[in-house]
This record gives sequence, structure tokens and C-alpha cells, in this order.
Amino acid sequence: MTKQNILSRAAVLLMMVFTMTVPTAWADWSGVGKGTVSEPYQITSYAQLKEFATIVNDGNTSACAILTTDIACTYNTDGDYDAPIGNGTKPYAGTFNGQGYAITHLRVSEVSGGIGFFGVIKGATVKNVILDFPKVSSTGTVVPTQLGALIGLGDSGDNTTNTVENCLVISPTLTINQSSNISLGAIIGTIYGTTTVTNCFYCASDTYKPIGNDNAGTRNNISRAYQITETQESMPSLKADDKVVFRRSFTKDVASTVCLPFGIDATQVAVDGKFYTFAGVDKTGEKWEVIMQEADPKANPPVAGNEASTLTANTPYLFMPAATGPVLFFGEAADVSSAGTTEDAEGWTFKGTYNKRVWDGKNNAAEIGHVYGFAAQSYAGGTYNVSPGDFVMAAEGASIEPFRAYLEYNSGGQSNGTKRRNTPAETGPLPTRMAVRLVGADGIVTGIGGLTPDPSPVGEGSWFTLDGRKLNSAPNACGLYIHHGQKVIKK
Repeated sequence: MTKQNILSRAAVLLMMVFTMTVPTAWADWSGVGKGTVSEPYQITSYAQLKEFATIVNDGNTSACAILTTDIACTYNTDGDYDAPIGNGTKPYAGTFNGQGYAITHLRVSEVSGGIGFFGVIKGATVKNVILDFPKVSSTGTVVPTQLGALIGLGDSGDNTTNTVENCLVISPTLTINQSSNISLGAIIGTIYGTTTVTNCFYCASDTYKPIGNDNAGTRNNISRAYQITETQESMPSLKADDKVVFRRSFTKDVASTVCLPFGIDATQVAVDGKFYTFAGVDKTGEKWEVIMQEADPKANPPVAGNEASTLTANTPYLFMPAATGPVLFFGEAADVSSAGTTEDAEGWTFKGTYNKRVWDGKNNAAEIGHVYGFAAQSYAGGTYNVSPGDFVMAAEGASIEPFRAYLEYNSGGQSNGTKRRNTPAETGPLPTRMAVRLVGADGIVTGIGGLTPDPSPVGEGSWFTLDGRKLNSAPNACGLYIHHGQKVIKK
């Protein structure tokens, strides 16, 4: 082989080395997860949120992530801002699930293009994201801009689709420097035909459009809404048909009472947990039980004007969460002059409340001794210890937060004409605590919360006999039992 041929071949090999595509090495992730759909990055801090943004903007646009806690964004100076996640050249194409957790005081700024928490998405899914007090701004003056607190631009093309669902933007501040070529929306700046937005709301005094420019995108239930929270002490001023959102944190398999001024859609019920209605109080011997019947969507009539609803506005429920974390409920306000009640025929009433209720010497003193609050959290001190799952007699100084429910006994109750239960007037003093019997929609007992000196939470993970008797542990004897709401045969 001649020297010239050797040199020619060497030149070709050198060109191949420089023209070969080298796999991109993304930044290492500091936390749990691999960034895939099945193993998403688990974001636990503002630092990891910034880390995720860097990974996407460096080119790993299909990275997937979830929030596992509320995120508080912190900045050193008033002029510090974050860049949007995804842009025109590298649009976000992964799945981001906020899981109902809130990102607070986020700041995002860019010159132009798609500007928001997500700048540009294309082939992405963004769901269950809550932004509290976000500030989003454009510093450009003449170039086209799509600006929204959650997403700047939902782009289309290349056979891609975008899905945005169950998101909430609270008190956004949106700032622009240009008077034209701008699409401004409280939730999204612009969407195109392959972007579907469902059940997304914003709460703000400013009358922004929810979506600035809708270019044939699909929207379902998108609007401005009023927010109620588990910490406020009274009902906001609502009119019938106002959109309302309610966010509250729950613990898996630890029941809580809920009473809301709007009907709840069937799709929420299936995902978030089970709802139970009050069916009465039963006493057998020394055993007291509050009976809760699972709400059957097929049996419940729809709320007027919202035919998809299965749970009725202004009605107290016991709610058994399917997971730990915040849940976002939403719907249209009904008549909210007062929270509703559910009564049995023997003097017991399950009452909802939209205001904080206190029992002491000055407030509702006459009710002390025959009112019971449901304990969703532990409490130690006073006359007795309280564990989750107790219906506990309210002592002086007890209180209940808004949008919850409590039990009250009125000695004037009558027989229901079918099965006569022993009423407290016939059997002596009322108990300090009462058990809870959960009855499934099919009539099978699925759980009993305990009222022992050290009770277990109301839950569906305990073992029961077929007649509803709770066992202290998993049974050793052969037979048919109920466990996790299902019939189980022990052999």
C-alpha cells in the first residue's frame, strides 16, 4: 500500500471519528428515580426542581418526574428567576405529575417564546400541578411571546399530543413589556390542536383568560375558580354555579370527614378514595357502632346541572383516602347557605359545617355531652388519648375545622319503623367513644375502627370475621374472613 493510500485512509477514518454521533451524557440525578415513566425522578426540594429543569433544557426532554412534597422556591435577590422547563428548540416531551403538591413562589423569566413553569411542551403530559403565587415575566419588547403561569406554549406537529389535566394556579403575577405579539393566559399562553386541557383552574383577582390563545385545542372544564382550603375558618362568598376547588391533605387508609359546597365528579371518586354516608348508630350490649355505608355512584342521583356527579353538594361524608398526600376536589357551587345533615330515625344526626365550630362555656355549651367529633389525627392529653378512627365525645374546649362533619344526639329520635335499635335514652349514658363500621356498596363489612383504650385507625387493612368482628391479628384458624375489603379463605 502506497504512502498516499495510507494517508487517504487515515483521513477518512479521522473524518468518521468526528462525524459519528456520540451519545449524550445527561447530568447525573442526585435523588431517587431514573427519569422514566415507570421510575420517574422524585423531586423533594427546590434544588432538585432546578436540577430537573437543567436535565430537560440540556436535552433530555423526555425525562419524567413527580413531586413528593410541597416545594418552596427561594431566591437570593428580587432579580433572581428560573428559566422555563423546555423551549422552542428543546420542547418538553415527558410526563410531569405534581401529585397535588404545591410549588410556592416560583419565578420564571425569559426574553420571548414560550414562557411559564414549562416554556414549551410537545408530546408531554403535565398533571396534578399546583402553583401558589407564581411570577412569570417576559423581558422582550418586539418578538412573539406565549406566556402562561403553568405553560407558555402547547405546541403541535410530528404526530404528537399534549395532555394537561387537574392543575391549579393560585394568585399568578404575569408581566409583559410588549403591547403586541403576545398571548397571555393565567394557565397557558397558547395551545394548538393536539393539546387537550382538562379540569384546570386559576384563582386570582385579575380577570386573566385561562388560556390566552386557543388555536383549535381541546378544553374541558377550564375556568377561573374560587379556592377553599382546610385552614380557612369560614366559607367564602359563593354564588350558585361558581367554580370551586378544595385542596386538603390526607393519609392513606386513615378516614376523615368531608362536607363540600359542590358535587364531586365520578372520575374523582374512583381515583382519590371511597366516600361513605351516615347510616345510623347501633348498640348491641356494650358495643356502640357508627355505621357508614359506601356511597354507590349508581344509586346516587346526579347534581342538577352536573349530570356526571355522583356525590351530592352540602352532604357530610366519611372519606377513606386511597393514597397519602393532598387531594384536589373541584366542582360547581350549589346553594351554600348552610352545610347539610344526614339523620337516622333514632336521634343521631351527622352534621356538616362550613365554619369552625367550638364547644366551650361560651359557644354551643348545651351540646357538650352529646356531640362527637371524628378524630383523623392522634391527640394525647386531657381526659383521654385519641387515635385516628375514633368518634369521640366532645369535651369542653373541643373544636372542629370547617368543611368537616360531626355527630350529634337528640333524645327526641324515633324508631325507623323497621329495625328498632336501642336508643341511648333506653340504655343509659352515652359512650365516650364509638366504633365505626364501614359497609361496602355491596353490603359487605369492609372495616371497623376501634374504640378501645388504644384504638387502631379506621382502615381497610385489618382482619374481620364475616359478621364484622375485628380480630386483633391475622387469623390462624381456617375459614372465611374479610381482609382489605375482600373475602379471603385461610386454609
